[in-house]
Amino acid sequence: MRDSEVVKLLREKTQLNKKDFAALLGVSPSAISNVETGERELSKSLQLKLVEKFSLNPGWLLTGEGDMFALPQRLDEKLVPCLEGIWDCPEDRLVPLPGSSGLELQALRVTGDSMQPTLKEGDVAICQPSGWLGDGLYILRNMEFFSVKRVVLAPDGYRIVSDNAIYPAYNCPAESLGLVGKVAFALVRM
Repeated sequence: MRDSEVVKLLREKTQLNKKDFAALLGVSPSAISNVETGERELSKSLQLKLVEKFSLNPGWLLTGEGDMFALPQRLDEKLVPCLEGIWDCPEDRLVPLPGSSGLELQALRVTGDSMQPTLKEGDVAICQPSGWLGDGLYILRNMEFFSVKRVVLAPDGYRIVSDNAIYPAYNCPAESLGLVGKVAFALVRM
């Protein structure tokens, strides 16, 4: 996949204009335009920023193969006993992970298709309650409902993005973001 295609696809996915996209990466809008037109290649430092800011899968960035976005791959062995019965986690409810005392892990069973292909209905996202820990997947609270979304720092607050392109991204002021915690790992059904 060419650099111009990568940047265009990522901007389309996050629904950011060139100015906001460039601001998040700490470069000028003309630098983004030059990459999109093919006049300039992505530098190694810009590739690293893309991976970091948008939780991109480095393999996808370099080859265009695999999932666009990455999820943490390792599961700490001491957490495995906490996962017994996790598939019985109720939908739309954040529940404490049994046996994770001290870590205070919370689990949410994913519903709907807004995070496909990264997460599918029935998968379980697990987080440790926290504040903002940088761009990535977060469990969010909206009134009494919970959801998993990709959250990206934007100039005027946050950009909330569904990995499924049929759902539009939207901006959210910092004071309105019901942030529960950054997804530490997810259990996906095969």
